[in-house]
Amino acid sequence: MKEIRPQAGPQEKFLSTPADIALYGGAAGGGKTFALLMEALRHISNKGYRAAIFRRTYPEITEPGSLWDKSQEIYPMIGSSPSVGNLKHIFPSGAEIQFLSCQYESDVSKYQGMQVAFLGFDELTHFTEKQFFYLLSRNRSTCGVRPYVRATCNPDSDSWVAEFIEWWIDQDTGIAIPERSGVIRWFIRLDGILHWANTPEELIEKYGDEVEPKSFTFVPASLQDNRILMLHDPGYLANLKSLHYVEQERLLGGNWKVSDNDGAYWQYNPEYFESHIWAEGWPDSFELSAIAVDPSLGLSKNSDYSANVFIGVTSGCYFVDADIKRRTTEQLAEDGIDFYLEHSPDVIGCEQNGFQRLMEGQYQQVCRNRRIPPVSFAKITNTVNKEVRIKRLGPDLAAKRIRIRNNEGGQILYKQLRTFGIKGAHDDGPDALEMGKRLLFALSGRSYQNADMEMAV
Repeated sequence: MKEIRPQAGPQEKFLSTPADIALYGGAAGGGKTFALLMEALRHISNKGYRAAIFRRTYPEITEPGSLWDKSQEIYPMIGSSPSVGNLKHIFPSGAEIQFLSCQYESDVSKYQGMQVAFLGFDELTHFTEKQFFYLLSRNRSTCGVRPYVRATCNPDSDSWVAEFIEWWIDQDTGIAIPERSGVIRWFIRLDGILHWANTPEELIEKYGDEVEPKSFTFVPASLQDNRILMLHDPGYLANLKSLHYVEQERLLGGNWKVSDNDGAYWQYNPEYFESHIWAEGWPDSFELSAIAVDPSLGLSKNSDYSANVFIGVTSGCYFVDADIKRRTTEQLAEDGIDFYLEHSPDVIGCEQNGFQRLMEGQYQQVCRNRRIPPVSFAKITNTVNKEVRIKRLGPDLAAKRIRIRNNEGGQILYKQLRTFGIKGAHDDGPDALEMGKRLLFALSGRSYQNADMEMAV
């Protein structure tokens, strides 16, 4: 007779948390797959119980040592009848656990009618935020089991998950804060923005009785927590130690901040991106301020972004707010006027090449439609290579003169600054930021009407 149970420590903590959603992992070898498979078994005596565990792609489910492989070792011992054709285990009670994939964002529509009491994600960082929250809506049940979600992952500083769990992570070191392991917090999501609190009552009091807060916790684990693996495969530690520095920090150290920025222009100057870069407060007024627009036409996942970047200077420091996303030029103009009205800059400027010459007309049309005064619009002519121009931001970053508002657009701008120089990396935000700074220079000389900004620097 074999006993199947979690190991003491993080694995046991993960399997005992009452949170609606729990994430487990943060390093390789922490027993993540086993913990997820174990949790899915909790209610198999309930004949109406249905569970679904997702990987991003089908091959990741079926490759050697993966979810299906491991489930075949465990579940038949508890009486399951595995169905290889649809990757499902059926238990004597009639309960079912199925393994599914969701490779593309559009694939979520395949699960529109799904209803599962247990929803699992193996390697959550492989999924997009849109996939996660859509599938979360399929976490519902009439079998008497309170619906809940469990997920596992390794660290990925570029994933939306890194921001989702930032309260549990030391933002200076990238390592999980031990005292916060398993601590439950509550959140709601309004218009795509997450709002957190220590209790559901705080959120209800602030946002109204109609909100339904969800509880969440993160339980980090490392190879050292998996004593069984260390005993049976002592060479695994040596394998992790032989990895490239970045992967070793992630998979062995559980570091959520380390980033593989090979090719990034400022990769050897991490001090440029210390915590000082986030604006802790926002000035009441500025000596000069401007908005620079870098439009792009395209909505696919590989398209460039369209950026509205505000920059205001006071006491020798630049304060920056950003609105960066993929959208049509019409959407950019609508958003741009809202951004303009929010900040009331001295001028708004746009690079002049190709279809971008149309942007002033788009903005002024929005003003006419809304019956507001036309904006003061500068036409920026760039006569120097974009990469050379963006590098001019280096001295301000090094001198800690740039402060970015910490919101969605600011986070995108921050990432684009960090990855500037990497082949294929987007640089729309830094491009607009550099143009905005030149607009300020031009404003100081009152020559922005013609706005060959290179002449103003």
